[in-house]
Amino acid sequence: MPIVLTDELRHAFHQNGDKPVELTDCENRRYILLSADDYLRLIRQSENEIIDPSFYEAGEFIPESK
Repeated sequence: MPIVLTDELRHAFHQNGDKPVELTDCENRRYILLSADDYLRLIRQSENEIIDPSFYEAGEFIPESK
């Protein structure tokens, strides 16, 4: 469901140099407002990110004894 930005939010976004803007609702939940282009770029980056599987094998590390 698309939501139309208020003039106040649109102005805040552009005042911030089109960088993400943090929003808080009346229940103190936090949201980040960013452009669709920036959102899609982040999604593409996260899909292309390659994580070294050895990062998750830390439990197999045995320190050298002296």
